[in-house]
Amino acid sequence: MELFSIRIRRTFQLVSTLGGKKIAITCKKCNNTCGHETDIHLVNFITYLEEQEFLPGSNRRVKIFDDETTINANLEVGNTKELKMIIPNKINNPKALTNHLSKLTVGGIIDIQNHPLKIDMKKVSTAILKNAYIILFARFGYSFLLNSFYDRIREQILNPAKHIIPESLWTKQTSISVKDGIYFSNSNVYRGFFIIYSLTKLRTHHFCICIPTPQVYFEAIAYYFREYKAGIPIYMMGSDGIDYFQNIDNIKALNKWLVNWSLGSPV
Repeated sequence: MELFSIRIRRTFQLVSTLGGKKIAITCKKCNNTCGHETDIHLVNFITYLEEQEFLPGSNRRVKIFDDETTINANLEVGNTKELKMIIPNKINNPKALTNHLSKLTVGGIIDIQNHPLKIDMKKVSTAILKNAYIILFARFGYSFLLNSFYDRIREQILNPAKHIIPESLWTKQTSISVKDGIYFSNSNVYRGFFIIYSLTKLRTHHFCICIPTPQVYFEAIAYYFREYKAGIPIYMMGSDGIDYFQNIDNIKALNKWLVNWSLGSPV
């Protein structure tokens, strides 16, 4: 029997555990800073997106409003998307809760709002950039990353709130036919590395970020992707099965590709 209707009041916000695994060792400062100041914003960003979908099996903190008070509650979404409201005594004023419950009527409307999540989109972008940088480091080591061109990335990671690297170097895909990995692009417009990786909470979220070679400005690639139209192909080459970590010839070929427009392939 349906006792109450629920009216969701959504608050638009510009704006762990996400299925990752250990792939590289980072310094204590970087690890602590990223975990406390950036990764939580990425986790909250993904949580926010999933909350909008009311995914079966999900739950979230909500606030219930009436004319006199605000009640804290948990909203659970069942496997068939039925909604279940749980109102714990320990996170509410007992008198206010009793008063609120006494006013509920069959068929009445409960006005609720998702509990606000702390999300800073600049820090979300920094977390996404940091993940891509670590993936590059795990694959290539410092064979080229010590180039001063990439100092801006390191500075951005250690100063997540500052605007050092443009935010529009990445995109989030609901589905993508390209598997996770590192890809090369020879385009003179966006010449560099495309890093594709997935993070999983209740569902899987795919991220793609472009980190340029030293020949291309970060701002130039950001401008291109801001103007990019859906359906325009982006050409990339895979790098699976090629040893860029220990094979000297491959490392030399990669470094030549980084600084020479005429080389069509880094191998």
